[in-house]
Amino acid sequence: MNGLMWLRHYLNLPEFHHLYLNAPDSWPVPYGEGFSWFPIKPDHKAGIFRSAELVSQVLDSLSQIGLKASDAILFGFSQGAVISLETALSQRSDLLGVIAISGFVFEAERLAKSMSPAQKLTPALITHGYQDRVLDYEITKSQVEILLGQMPHLKFEGLSKEHHIVNQEIDWYRDFLLACHREALRNGK
Repeated sequence: MNGLMWLRHYLNLPEFHHLYLNAPDSWPVPYGEGFSWFPIKPDHKAGIFRSAELVSQVLDSLSQIGLKASDAILFGFSQGAVISLETALSQRSDLLGVIAISGFVFEAERLAKSMSPAQKLTPALITHGYQDRVLDYEITKSQVEILLGQMPHLKFEGLSKEHHIVNQEIDWYRDFLLACHREALRNGK
């Protein structure tokens, strides 16, 4: 599976290192074999926590190839969005940012209460489609609103789309990634 690898071309950020992770579990899909980060509700909690820990371990291993977790921006779609947010807001306090596309915030109240001061300052961009039939826009919006009061650098964008990525978002992602990079340079990273 290539996941979001196709975005690399459209983002056109050759100065960025890109690392694409497959979810850890096989998941049969109509067109072949896919991957999932966690089982479907109601059995998803343990899988979300396990996958966030796995992503955190990958971030820790970046030093082995000369990179730093503190230079990383997590970027995920659907289940990957859930895991990106969970990792950034419960596991890590050293990330440059997080982008979550068409996902949801798992246990938003828990995250809002337990985030460290550094996690609350993590820049975040969350996008979601009004016509998303996989994950309801209004539910995700209500979860994000819980975090908005805690996270001054969180931006939530709703737009006319279903459960996929549209061209308008790609510009937002590029702008967000570049803004995180500029901020890191300003802070001497």
